Amino acid sequence: MRTPLVLLTLLAAATLLAACSPSPAQGDPGLPPGFLETGVPRADLSAYVYVSQGAPVVVTTSWFGDVAAIKNNPGLAALGSSVDVSSISVAVGPSLDYFGGAIALASEEQAEAAAQLAKGQALTQAWRSGKTMGFAYGNGDWPGTLKASLQAGDVTPFAEAYTDSWVLLRMLPKLPPDHPVAAGFAKVEGPVLEQAAGRMQLNLQGVTQALGSLNISQGAFIAYAQTSLDAPERVGPDYFRQEGISVLAAMRSSYPGWMLGFFLDSFAGQAGLEKGTQVAGEEVLTKDLGDAYLMAKPIGSVLFIAVATDKAQAETLMTAVLEQQG
Repeated sequence: MRTPLVLLTLLAAATLLAACSPSPAQGDPGLPPGFLETGVPRADLSAYVYVSQGAPVVVTTSWFGDVAAIKNNPGLAALGSSVDVSSISVAVGPSLDYFGGAIALASEEQAEAAAQLAKGQALTQAWRSGKTMGFAYGNGDWPGTLKASLQAGDVTPFAEAYTDSWVLLRMLPKLPPDHPVAAGFAKVEGPVLEQAAGRMQLNLQGVTQALGSLNISQGAFIAYAQTSLDAPERVGPDYFRQEGISVLAAMRSSYPGWMLGFFLDSFAGQAGLEKGTQVAGEEVLTKDLGDAYLMAKPIGSVLFIAVATDKAQAETLMTAVLEQQG
């Protein structure tokens, strides 16, 4: 007879602890200009990111295709070695082998020329709508579904399409230390997060596995920059350092706060996370990624992660989170 009583007592204690777990405060986060007004296509997405800094981003033309084709095609004369882009939105399918979105350029002529250049790439569909170039990449049905949604204007504001991720974004700072240049969400389960980290040369070994063990399925993020962005041919650690780019993410666990904290402490060593660092009077977990620095702090059932090019910048970001949540 004691066993049911013990189980009932443990269940009651767990319920009480869950009820007492603090829920992070929500507000109006600093976001890239146009983020809330830009519709997200209706497709099965593993990730989505919107990029805008409120001023044109200079993008090298090689992003669209083979620049050698420009010299031999009068129809591509509107493109030079680079173009001004006011915003970029990218939707990702089941892996990074499936993606598409929209790029807003300075003129209809540039958008048409960029679409024509992009069509020369394998597995790429591209088209123009006003000053915007739409694109979809990959094989199978997913690119066609994405293209149909974008061309028909069958899109939904982020806050309505991904309500859970929008709640997480609202937990990030209203007044961040640097200006926001990108925002979106990503699923932790599946290959996308690890694929993206690998292509950006970020060593997240152990971290993504730990997130899965913490019952975290997705997170929302905002990226910040210390300078005005330009987009080179390749993006990696050197580019992040040059532009002073950093990221804040909020990830909700299905565990209550006390259990998330317990398991995070348990998995810290396995993920290479170190204890002992204090930020704004709170202990945070840290990891030196080599070319970047990571800090993590659970508040209630939400895990906040700051990734920056050095420890000082990561600490500044985490301070902004903790002071707002304090």
